[in-house]
Amino acid sequence: MNKMDRLGLSLYTVRAEMEKSVEETLRDVAAIGYKDVEFAGYFEHTPTDTRQILDRHALTAPSAHVDFHSLESNWQQIVDAAQIMGHHYLEVANPNPVGTAR
Repeated sequence: MNKMDRLGLSLYTVRAEMEKSVEETLRDVAAIGYKDVEFAGYFEHTPTDTRQILDRHALTAPSAHVDFHSLESNWQQIVDAAQIMGHHYLEVANPNPVGTAR
């Protein structure tokens, strides 16, 4: 029987809780067994502060969801944040939302 050694959670699914408390949400996520998380924003925390919270709860964040327009306008800031956070992948769900012409 194959067994997964790591299980990740997209934090978008718990965004309401993240808005209330990043620290408590990540603590709870780790407590139920998740090892990896994917961010979709840092909820008004700096990447450095957020990375410290991850480290306290033995979590990693190998990926993050980034909107296309932020990549266009803040490329270096996003790359710098990804390095601090330990992201290996940046996901862009839809570079051209319906109704926009590029």
